[in-house]
Amino acid sequence: MRMKLNPAGIINVVALVLLVSVTSAIFVFIYKGTMSHVPPTNRLPTIERNEGARAQCKDGFYSYSTSRSGTCSGHGGVKEWLNV
Repeated sequence: MRMKLNPAGIINVVALVLLVSVTSAIFVFIYKGTMSHVPPTNRLPTIERNEGARAQCKDGFYSYSTSRSGTCSGHGGVKEWLNV
């Protein structure tokens, strides 16, 4: 038994794939654009202490978080708050 290909169905699938691709590309473009103004020190903790570090995490990383809530989460919590 052979199935017939429905041209309308194929067009719908192609349209859906294009829509998802374009939507994903737009999301990445917007997301990267909104993150471009954030200094790298505010993104992730680092193992080296740079100017502006606000806390040292229990695993040795330094955090540049601007709020205490969630600081060093994923790094064992805060070992020490630094005087800044």
